[in-house]
Amino acid sequence: MYNTEGSGELPYIKRVIHLMGATIAISLADSEDPSLLDAVEERLHTYNMRFSANDARSELMQVNLQAGLAPVTVHPELFELIQLGRTHSLAPGSHLNIAIGTLGPNLADWL
Repeated sequence: MYNTEGSGELPYIKRVIHLMGATIAISLADSEDPSLLDAVEERLHTYNMRFSANDARSELMQVNLQAGLAPVTVHPELFELIQLGRTHSLAPGSHLNIAIGTLGPNLADWL
């Protein structure tokens, strides 16, 4: 999508993709180069394969699927994120629990 109307706004390009259980809208202002959107989308696909709890092929899901069975080698970014989440989950007064997955679809079962 290109916005070049005479509204005084900068032109921009936009793309919408569905990854990691979410709809992601990417807008780049003052650009009409779709290769920039391609680069952003490629990075998001990389993050999906590393961090997604919604894709059984992701590194994170491989950790979950192999928990208690076998070690899994992961990218340092994933290890750092898990370590950070654990630190914040264990902090006094914290309401974060990284051991609990998304509650969205399951919340109706509790009500």
